[in-house]
Amino acid sequence: MRNPRVTRRTILATGVAAGVAAAAGPLLDSGPAAAERSREVPEVQSVERSREAPEVQSVARADIGGTAWVAGRSGNAVDLNGSTGYVTLPAGILAGATASTVAAWVRIDTLATWSRVFDFGSSTSVNMFLTPRSSGGTARFAITNSGAGGEQRINAPAALPTGAWTHVAVTLSGSVGVLYVNGAEVARNPALTLTPASLGSTTQNRIGRSQYADPYLDGAVDGLRLYSRALSASEISALASSGT
Repeated sequence: MRNPRVTRRTILATGVAAGVAAAAGPLLDSGPAAAERSREVPEVQSVERSREAPEVQSVARADIGGTAWVAGRSGNAVDLNGSTGYVTLPAGILAGATASTVAAWVRIDTLATWSRVFDFGSSTSVNMFLTPRSSGGTARFAITNSGAGGEQRINAPAALPTGAWTHVAVTLSGSVGVLYVNGAEVARNPALTLTPASLGSTTQNRIGRSQYADPYLDGAVDGLRLYSRALSASEISALASSGT
């Protein structure tokens, strides 16, 4: 059992080889290309600049061990070994956001109950996460600032599939949370009261690793995107259709 304000920016990271990408704000803006090399992973570069935020930041790094570059859904992807590998994003990456979207391509190699596609939080008491399979046997998004007993959940009708690239997205806006798989809505919760802002400035924002002593993700992640707004159903569909 496992137990100040978001700036609007568009950032793509290639390397971790995911193109693990993060974006807050609108769908990709065009603009002059830029590159900033990460100290932790020399291959990681930011390559897209948003009109709304002239600064460009690297937002992902591979932590020690357990990661490798593999062919992704588009370009390269970060491959996680299911035992030690995960990716860390900056602290407070969604701090202050009252609406949000998290979207990514994921290929599950081994489906382990309570592993994580992502888990943004500071502890087992404060977090928001997406698991490919909960103890109920289906994919689940949950958000809480009072531990597992206080989780507000969106339960999919099935677990995420193995051995194939799958696009997943979670949007939060007002009281409504929606979970999408391959561009289509699969579940929603219309009675949410928590948002990323409810979690404060989270310090442990991870791809492939839980706040709990749960299994690490065994699979690959590509094209991670974070937005400080809820994308529409048509925008989610476009992301899934484009393969990016």
